[in-house]
Amino acid sequence: MRVKTVQINWHDKLPIFSVDFDHNYVNSSGGWRFATGGGDNNVRLWRLRTPSEREREPKQPAVEFLASLNRHTAPVNVVRFSPCSSKLASAGDDGVIIIWRQQQTTEETLRAPPATMEGVLEDDGFVEPE
Repeated sequence: MRVKTVQINWHDKLPIFSVDFDHNYVNSSGGWRFATGGGDNNVRLWRLRTPSEREREPKQPAVEFLASLNRHTAPVNVVRFSPCSSKLASAGDDGVIIIWRQQQTTEETLRAPPATMEGVLEDDGFVEPE
């Protein structure tokens, strides 16, 4: 039997310290959303494709990158989704806990230029905590 170790470079080849699935994730294409926190100071959001999607498109990766949340200044040790909403909490070695909430996107929001003050719409679809 041959064995091959699979290397996953999700956080710039640095360790992943925490993973959590969003049990409230609803998407028209299905799948499951999860977050990872790692040694690169970022929280990253991913979508795990459904088995039927993987059968239809076997050459596509099973995991799709969605966004990078990059407000921490040190490694992120823990990420957790709220059990009753899609808010995400992250905490890191910088001593900061951030509660992320998803920005509601509409066609009008997508066409508008991003703001530059507190409560800002970020490229990742999440806004600064209030």
